[in-house]
Amino acid sequence: MKKKSSASKITAFRLLVIQNLITVCITNFITNIDEISRGEYNCELIEDSCTLETELKKICQKWIFPKREVVSMELKGDAVIKGLLNKYTEFIIQKPEKYLSRALPLISNSIIKTALMENEFDSIDDFNKLPEYFKLRVIVDYISGMTDQYALSQFRILHG
Repeated sequence: MKKKSSASKITAFRLLVIQNLITVCITNFITNIDEISRGEYNCELIEDSCTLETELKKICQKWIFPKREVVSMELKGDAVIKGLLNKYTEFIIQKPEKYLSRALPLISNSIIKTALMENEFDSIDDFNKLPEYFKLRVIVDYISGMTDQYALSQFRILHG
């Protein structure tokens, strides 16, 4: 009999957890269907399964989160997101006269058009008339839609 590799053990564990969570969700959905139908169910379907969630949290806190690679990745992600937010805030809000015309084409047209339409503007030329809240939302929506790799590449481009 052949020994399983670490990767196949992890895959098997992952599948087992997913199957268990799906079963929990289905069971909780069926159990609470009346409350859900009335819009009165205010929980997550998985939260009702305390045991598995609690045990998974313990495993993660003991074996995964303290790992140097995980902490390093988390810190890198935090720096990238904050760096992008700071740069785009500078480009669009703090120094729009200098950067706006070059920054806006980088952002998805649908995100910009949504903000403009919500404020009853028709043209991208009206972007400067948007309240600061909507400009910030455009920035946040744009960055939150980035993949990790794209965010990292944009961060590197913008920070040299």
